[in-house]
Amino acid sequence: MHNALVSVKSHVNPHTFHIELSAMHRVASSSPLLTDKSEQSCAYRSMFFSTQQRYLDSLRSSIAPYTNHVPRDAGRFIEWMASLAHIGPGQQHVVLERIAHEADFPQVSHFAAQQVSAAYKFNLCSDDAKNKIALLISPEAAGLFDIKGSHSFHSMKKLLSDFTINGPAAKCFPKRGDGLRWETVALENMELAFMTSSKYVYQQVGSVMAERVCTPLRIGKIMTGLARTSGIGSLAKTIVNIGRRENFLMLDWAKQFLGPLIERNPALCLYLAEGALMRLLCVERCMDRYDHELDASQVLMQNHRQMVITGRP
Repeated sequence: MHNALVSVKSHVNPHTFHIELSAMHRVASSSPLLTDKSEQSCAYRSMFFSTQQRYLDSLRSSIAPYTNHVPRDAGRFIEWMASLAHIGPGQQHVVLERIAHEADFPQVSHFAAQQVSAAYKFNLCSDDAKNKIALLISPEAAGLFDIKGSHSFHSMKKLLSDFTINGPAAKCFPKRGDGLRWETVALENMELAFMTSSKYVYQQVGSVMAERVCTPLRIGKIMTGLARTSGIGSLAKTIVNIGRRENFLMLDWAKQFLGPLIERNPALCLYLAEGALMRLLCVERCMDRYDHELDASQVLMQNHRQMVITGRP
């Protein structure tokens, strides 16, 4: 255990860092190490939280320049949150258009599977945020956070999940340690860090809001690609319609419950914005990775076609 802790502290390779930090999260969630008072457990907690904090600090530092102009009044802040669906980091990434209009079925399916693989930890993060909202705002706010957002959002994710895990794209679904990219693991690590740290409650809420507001656009591009390459037009249309409804529901909840909270404490806008931008930065890094892999995949395909045509590699 302690050897792993030392390596995650010393490695600069992001793949190694995030795979090992993910392993630390699994150990922490399945053992009494976070509450046990033994010397070994205390050493583990110290290293675990220190490593986790370094990662969150690095994300906050990266998005700091974008928080300077975040509105500090409720109405304009919620408008800003809504605008992230179109102007947030990664939301207009070129790979989304390539997936929608250029990529073949295996490439689109692989991209979809990477999106689904991160959904499980998001569901945990969303449920945890709901529990914290019950304490911070009210049980009613927590209940409506779940009803207004989760139903449509999880329906959309489930349809995509069924397609990638049990359906035609199942062979493209990544296995941890095999096809799961470190950028995806980094996104999970951020969610787990929010869940285990009491200092980032509003960042966690902002992150969940950003996911629900921004994901429908990305999934819409995936469904366009899948409809184009596999003929699942009706499923694609269903998911896109659910996504449109999700945007409205999440923003309606924010107006009803976050609005009064922000009016009393405008500083909350910064924390909510940090969480939203930290998530979208992680998503943008995932988009960069997928775009690079799509380039590499297309080069391999071109080389294969050349070999078939000429008989030479």
